[in-house]
Amino acid sequence: MNNNNNRNNIIKNFNNSSLIQYISKWEGDNFFVFKGLYLFGPTTFKSTLLTFISISVPIVLILVFSSSYIIKELNVSLIIIEIFLYILTIFFLIKATISDPGILRRFPISNNNSNNFYTFNGRKKILINQLGYLQLYKYCSTCNIIRPNRSTHCGDCNNCVERFDHHCPWIGNCAGKRNYKFFYFFICLLNILTVLILIFSIFHIWKISAVYIFLF
Repeated sequence: MNNNNNRNNIIKNFNNSSLIQYISKWEGDNFFVFKGLYLFGPTTFKSTLLTFISISVPIVLILVFSSSYIIKELNVSLIIIEIFLYILTIFFLIKATISDPGILRRFPISNNNSNNFYTFNGRKKILINQLGYLQLYKYCSTCNIIRPNRSTHCGDCNNCVERFDHHCPWIGNCAGKRNYKFFYFFICLLNILTVLILIFSIFHIWKISAVYIFLF
């Protein structure tokens, strides 16, 4: 809780000119919009548009061709639930897309530690004396920073991301510490919505088949 409060205080005290100066020196492939209010991945617009269309088209088809059967034979509340799930799915898609996944700011380490670098299994690490104990930490030569545990450099965004899960091509952004909950809710809701669409489609096909069998 204290860390969140400190982070919020830092953001509030970070004036607009400092933010613009920081953005202008951004070295990753992500980019900011609305003066740094939102952060986008390098392919966010293209990826999110494709995802939005892929989700919306089946919903529109169900509403146009199957909704009358569902309302007549089942219940109108099922259509309302479907629309509600669709709105929630799109909401969490946008939140996962525009949220910072946990990008680690680049703070170059001191050159005094240049002799403390070691390579293990092809990965560069640095030996640091912490409270009298020597510890090895992961080092990113691209970002030139010491990476904390569970952080990884994303080749698509060209940034180190804290608690990196993967770079998702469907949202055009990484899934990491700060946006993983939005990404998780998006995936869960999308699965529920997909199952519901499948059930409605099977029901519609079954009703049409029953009509044809009765007529012929």
